[in-house]
Amino acid sequence: MKHCLEKSIAFALCLLPALARGQAMTTVHPAFSMATLRPPGFNPQVSGLDFLPDGRLVVSTWEGFGNTKGSVYLVSNAQTGDVSKITYKKFASNLNEPLGVKVVGGEIYLLQKDQLSLLPDKNNDGVADEVKKVAGGWTVQPTPAKNLEFAMGMVYRDSVFYAGLAIAYPFGSTESKERGCIIAISTKTGGFEPYACGTRTPDGLVLGPEGELFVTENQGNWVPSSKLLEVKKGRFFGVHTPTSGGGPGPFDNVPVTPPVLWMDHGTVSISPTQPAYLTSGVYQGQMIAGDANFGTLQRYFLEKVNGDYQGCVFRFSGGLEAAVHRAIVGPDGAVYLGGIGTPEWGGWDWAGKDYGLQRMVPNGKNVFDLLAVRSTGPTTMELEFTTPAGQGADQAANYRVQQWAYIPQVDYGAGKQSTENLTVKTVTLSTDKRKATLEIQGMKAKDVIYFKLSGITGADNAAPWSTEAWYTLNAIGPGTPVTVAKAKPIAASAGQDGLEIHTHAVGGGRLGFRIASTGAFALEIRDIRGRVRETLRGVGTADILSNGVYEPGLYVITGNSVRGGASRNIYAVSPK
Repeated sequence: MKHCLEKSIAFALCLLPALARGQAMTTVHPAFSMATLRPPGFNPQVSGLDFLPDGRLVVSTWEGFGNTKGSVYLVSNAQTGDVSKITYKKFASNLNEPLGVKVVGGEIYLLQKDQLSLLPDKNNDGVADEVKKVAGGWTVQPTPAKNLEFAMGMVYRDSVFYAGLAIAYPFGSTESKERGCIIAISTKTGGFEPYACGTRTPDGLVLGPEGELFVTENQGNWVPSSKLLEVKKGRFFGVHTPTSGGGPGPFDNVPVTPPVLWMDHGTVSISPTQPAYLTSGVYQGQMIAGDANFGTLQRYFLEKVNGDYQGCVFRFSGGLEAAVHRAIVGPDGAVYLGGIGTPEWGGWDWAGKDYGLQRMVPNGKNVFDLLAVRSTGPTTMELEFTTPAGQGADQAANYRVQQWAYIPQVDYGAGKQSTENLTVKTVTLSTDKRKATLEIQGMKAKDVIYFKLSGITGADNAAPWSTEAWYTLNAIGPGTPVTVAKAKPIAASAGQDGLEIHTHAVGGGRLGFRIASTGAFALEIRDIRGRVRETLRGVGTADILSNGVYEPGLYVITGNSVRGGASRNIYAVSPK
């Protein structure tokens, strides 16, 4: 017990009752298929995932506290989903607790505990020539008590890398002022600056619908429950830490920015990690994320109210090899999941599983599910289903609703307020039976509104896959829906081979493609010098978003379909 208390950090509260852990989903979401991507002997503790332009998957591994045993691997044929075809090769080793990797311009950048590094491979032999320091300067204390000062990430936007710097454990240790901050790292100057501060363990950075920066935060001191935050320059998120200068942190005097959503501790999440933003399918415009101690995936629905994001968290899927630490959407539209765990202590572990690498793809099944929850007025909330509801959706008694607030306190995990039961007075079902508007008296802004469904079925008499939802009511709606950005097509090409490509720009410098094909297709994005920047693949009619972020300029988009192998060149100008 004493060991547990000493070692527990933001990733989990190891004294959590077994009952709370057992409430998680244990099977794969029925609308998806899961495949393992680990050939025999490949057991990665995944700390980062990304794709090279040629389709190889880059996997960084962590390998334990306070050592330099981390590695980077290149995994071939991961997009096949067939483990018998997958091979792997060690690209770099002896790395200092790497917790983020990003491919930019075809080159691999790695976030180590003390620096941002470039791993060049000039002779293309599949092994890094060197580990080249690009930027650094943030403080990492050498004493054992400080070895939990992780550097976590990372994302790349507008020529800048962003990473999160966790604070030390135990809480109260004197910290440098950049600790608890999301930092912006410049590859041009080799320096960094605090971008937003007041976090504890920001382990899940992701770019959102229009290139906005989001991060998950773990429960702990000043954090009564885990949460999702939108990161903007100068924001403060509420964690006050003693600094080595004796004064406040960079933004401690700024009003606290509330979270986009709270995740109720022990029921839907314990230690959220990196979300993946979905740009296609039933759940497009939403995020899914893992949890380092829960062995499940959660789903985040977002909407904008008064110009700021707020939203709802749902359970999404089980069926995982290990606790998911990193999740990304690949060039093929599949979701790639990297697992992690350690036997060193109970705070970063799920079911004793230490490693995992999986691929999750839609299987075409229609599943009755709770898709979204929205604020529509002071006394109304709208619940949307993925398919028309069958029995019970129009009955108020089938909706249990509660609310509570969180008031952050310095004590570890303290601050959840008492729960209040709310009464659903009426339910109005839309004509298509996809939306139920609940009239609820007594809802309070700033509270979490919790929904539990029972006695409701879809047209096939199945209960909804998600029967619970936790909505963070920062402000009263109605809000503005979040949609996957699609601009007016700026170029198109069609041929007799049945392949048609439309290109359009989306937020954050990414390129979008609308593909119409009668079979499998592949797209290559090349720069003006003819270098392949990215390869995207799919089947049939599909919307695809580039994995990379592109500066303004001229690019060549080449499409190949299976019908005759014809290709079409398209020239598109990418806005920043």
